[in-house]
Amino acid sequence: MKKLLFFLFLLLFAVQNLFSQTNTLITSINEIKKLLFEKKINEALQYCDEYILAHQEKADTVYIKYEKALIYSDYIKDYDNSIAVLKSTADDLLNISQPLTARDELFLSDIYWLIGYNYRWHKKDYNKAVDYFIKIIQDCTNSPKKAEAQYSRSWCLALLKRYKDAGDNFKIITERYSNSVYTIRSFYEAGECYQKAEKYPLAKLMFETLITGHPQNEWAIAAKQHLKWIELNYTEEE
Repeated sequence: MKKLLFFLFLLLFAVQNLFSQTNTLITSINEIKKLLFEKKINEALQYCDEYILAHQEKADTVYIKYEKALIYSDYIKDYDNSIAVLKSTADDLLNISQPLTARDELFLSDIYWLIGYNYRWHKKDYNKAVDYFIKIIQDCTNSPKKAEAQYSRSWCLALLKRYKDAGDNFKIITERYSNSVYTIRSFYEAGECYQKAEKYPLAKLMFETLITGHPQNEWAIAAKQHLKWIELNYTEEE
């Protein structure tokens, strides 16, 4: 009986400690948001640094580091520092949570997404952006961002003029994420990339599939012009 009571005491203490940590984290994030709303950017950044320094041994510090990365990217426009903080946050998360819980996996997906986004849109480093979009697809099994990551990866490959690879990756969206908001356009983009790569049979197949499946869609209408050009300039014997 004493052992049971002692076990229950330890369990109650652990639950109370968990709630206390959660409340502290929520309060801190709200304080950061308040400072940002008041346009006190430097104060918000300092608050993050003080929290991280004071809670170095706590797992929830990764969430404050993520907020710090957002301040760098969204308010200061310092994308190098944002990326550096995000990479450190991802490393910390992987070190403290193995195997990853479902919640941590979704959070890791958000971290990888923001790194990839910064590389793609702000640094124009498409090779590095591809690396992080691949991490979402391969390492974050249940991420709702997988289709979007695949789409962004495809665009980065197209921007690198790797048109055959880009076409293959757009095609994956049409096959693997058939209900995605990116599916219809991916048929078109795959066709256009294959056309640029001079892979005309593949381009023709993508355009024809799009036109047959979604004849009234704006991308199907655009695809008809490409298909017409292919039919006029390419024969199966070539």
